[in-house]
Amino acid sequence: MNNIYSLAKLSYRHLLLLSFIFYFVFLSGISVAQESEGDNIKTLQELFQYIESQGKYKIFYQNDQVDVNRKITINQNQADISKLLTQVLEGTGLSFKIIKDHIVITTKKDNVSQQDGTIVKGCVTDNTGETLIGVTVMIKGTTIGTITNLDGIYELEVENLNDTLVFSYIGFEKVIQPINSRTEINVIMQMASFALDEVVAIGYGIKKQTDIIGAVSVVNSKEISVLPVSNVSEALQGKATGVSVTQNTGAPGASTSIRIRGTGTINNNSPLYIIDGVPTKDANTVSPSDIESISILKDAAASSIFGSRASNGVILITTKKGKEGSMNINFNTYTGLQVVSNLTPMCNKDQYIEIFNEAATNDGRSIITPEWLIQCQIQTGGMRYSGLLL
Repeated sequence: MNNIYSLAKLSYRHLLLLSFIFYFVFLSGISVAQESEGDNIKTLQELFQYIESQGKYKIFYQNDQVDVNRKITINQNQADISKLLTQVLEGTGLSFKIIKDHIVITTKKDNVSQQDGTIVKGCVTDNTGETLIGVTVMIKGTTIGTITNLDGIYELEVENLNDTLVFSYIGFEKVIQPINSRTEINVIMQMASFALDEVVAIGYGIKKQTDIIGAVSVVNSKEISVLPVSNVSEALQGKATGVSVTQNTGAPGASTSIRIRGTGTINNNSPLYIIDGVPTKDANTVSPSDIESISILKDAAASSIFGSRASNGVILITTKKGKEGSMNINFNTYTGLQVVSNLTPMCNKDQYIEIFNEAATNDGRSIITPEWLIQCQIQTGGMRYSGLLL
């Protein structure tokens, strides 16, 4: 019994001793592995790979600034990453910055410029005092910028307090503010007003031209004012696709006909004219100088607004209206002269009788004699026949 107890006691002692030996060998193996791995680090690139392999940091740098193939010698007893990087980057003109789980390798010049930067901040609101979210704030002439947060607040680091800030936001006028050594710049942005050529009359209101799905052509007052025309029909000639404007005759002041997308019926093919919301059959009663814009509705969607009258298209005319501000008086006048450039020479009475008699003689017919003329004058009362000859 005593022998069994001694053997058990001895086994326990041996087991405890073996546990200490195993633990010592394990720690020694780790140390040797680390030392052997540290012995393999000969370049910056190998050092960076070694640091990233630890799983704690990711290293970022620019290839044109860092020579990763440069030979290095490290202190194998140094376990602190910061001190290790300080040791290998000494005298290289490089420095590093640890940001959370990232290590950024930069030149010392970049660090100096960052340290010399000044924070400019402020709040951006509209003309009603509401803060604007997502306003773009840029340093003029650069790609450096930021945007406002949910409270309309922005912060931007600038290197030169003589730079200029540019504030831009969709639907608002752009604001340009010189910094002038200020560190807080609050800005009030004004709503942008749309130009006339950006909106289109569509029968039941106006829309932005980019939002229109149907086929609509627009002719504005600037295009009309430079044309030497006397009516609306002539102003549309050659200004809108799918719109044909032709003059019925060559006579001075003759009317014109407008066809939208060709002829659609054997009856009346004229479009419907709407002048400031009032339907009419003739748009030439409006002077071209009084027109603000002309919208031409060319597809079937116009029928949904104006009915069957719009089957040949609709021409919407918006005239000019009064505007706020000081009074302006404009006077425009247009004078035109139409002259036939080449008329066929005509004969007088005597020349006509002479040529008629010559043709009658050749044909064997009776000629016009003075007696015959007198007889005709007596029978017709004189004036009728004389009027025909003259």
